[in-house]
Amino acid sequence: MSPTCGCCKVFKSILSDAGVKTNRITRDDMVAVKKQFNIPKEKESCHTTIIGGYVVEGHIPMEAISKLLAEKPAIRGIVMPGMPAGSPGMPGSKSDPFEIFELNDSGSDNIFMTI
Repeated sequence: MSPTCGCCKVFKSILSDAGVKTNRITRDDMVAVKKQFNIPKEKESCHTTIIGGYVVEGHIPMEAISKLLAEKPAIRGIVMPGMPAGSPGMPGSKSDPFEIFELNDSGSDNIFMTI
């Protein structure tokens, strides 16, 4: 996560409170991190997390992370683009359903889950 990102710190706390063991790594060059994990530009958010060997990009609700870890699909991870209001770690009220996409090698826009 970026050392200046306040919402990333809140998201880390949410993960810890849910029992996910976390190890915060701060980087000044998040563009390099996105490239390292092959996250498409249009799917980027402010932080990248690795959980259970999966890439988790953005302010993804625990419900989706739990589903990912329970089902263990053959994908590289899940992404929720941007920083939607009301998502874990973000202020404001949720106004639209959260669309969480699969991160896969084919580049398809398959929806993993809508919350």
